[in-house]
Amino acid sequence: MSDKEDILEISRNTWEGHDYLPQYFDQWLSDEKCHTLAIEENGRVAALANLKIIDDGKTGWMEGLRVHPTYRRKGYASIITDKLVQMATDIGVKQIRYTTATVNESSLHLASKAGMKRLFDLGVYWHGGIETVSWTKASTNIEKINPDEEFSLIKESNLFPNNILILDWKALDVTKRAFEELVNEVWVHRTSDGFESISVASIRHELNRTLWSFTIYTEKDEHFLEHLSHHIKRTRENKLDKFTMMYPTKFKELLYNFDWVNQEDKEIGITLLEKVL
Repeated sequence: MSDKEDILEISRNTWEGHDYLPQYFDQWLSDEKCHTLAIEENGRVAALANLKIIDDGKTGWMEGLRVHPTYRRKGYASIITDKLVQMATDIGVKQIRYTTATVNESSLHLASKAGMKRLFDLGVYWHGGIETVSWTKASTNIEKINPDEEFSLIKESNLFPNNILILDWKALDVTKRAFEELVNEVWVHRTSDGFESISVASIRHELNRTLWSFTIYTEKDEHFLEHLSHHIKRTRENKLDKFTMMYPTKFKELLYNFDWVNQEDKEIGITLLEKVL
């Protein structure tokens, strides 16, 4: 069995088979900014993870930590995490970061052992079967912008926690390059001198499905609902059946008041972790 086949087998046992790893593994191997580590046992990949240097060399981004079910409980996740931290230290980045689910106690424990701290949380919601969503909220206030042309207003909005952009479980410091790398669309509520709310979006590819992925940044209930409705519409316009959303946790109760929202997902969120080196 080849390494790639090992990776695919690991992915089939991750997130109920909805893993992004198969779409990125080849890119890791060909990207000079990526440093991929693996542990082999009996000639097979038992565990792997990647360290990508981002933010113009300031940040080591830890991603894709996976352990094959057959080889769990052997400390491989901890071994790889420690090696990634040491590698980042040797390279000379200023900090290491990664995101994980707020309910992933094993991942949070690993982060704590490595000396990482939680920067902030966002809510996360997946929805499959867009035809079940009949709710819409009309808005004439949201407009699409070119982030390159209007970056100064984006930067001055102060809507991004810790000045970090998160989309699709990835995080970058708020720069023009970050928007180029992560974002396909930017939608805003414009005021006379800036933006009151911002949402960013892209298409997410997984092993067995494709979703519309977006993050909403706002402080106002009304704007949250308008952006949510708008991206439900964009999901349909892109001929997709599913979406995944990240949003400020203050809107969790507002979201879960809708009868089409799966209540079982209520406790799931995303945590951004960091260790300054």
